[in-house]
Amino acid sequence: MEFIQFHQSYSYEDFIMGYRPNDDGSFELKEDVFYRFCRDKAEKDPERDYFFIIDEINRGNLSKIFGELLMLIEKDYRSETVTLVYNTEQFSIPDNLYIEIKPIIGKRIFVS
Repeated sequence: MEFIQFHQSYSYEDFIMGYRPNDDGSFELKEDVFYRFCRDKAEKDPERDYFFIIDEINRGNLSKIFGELLMLIEKDYRSETVTLVYNTEQFSIPDNLYIEIKPIIGKRIFVS
């Protein structure tokens, strides 16, 4: 299980991947929380269910955060792949990953 909270300045670079400065002043492509959770956990262990909880989703700009992955969170598109912006890798959201979305108002929405 992974839990995150969206906020107004949250972005694709915080959620999927983006360039971050190194100690020497250069930039390196870093994989972030949702990418790592999909690749390092759910994809490597397909027999187990994984849950990714997004709190206060309506505080974030969904297009800015999910980018090309926005359609893949729907169950009907789980078998589809998209090309990631930063590394041109083919990426999909594993079928065994369930996303729980919690808006600020406290209602829960489940996406499987």
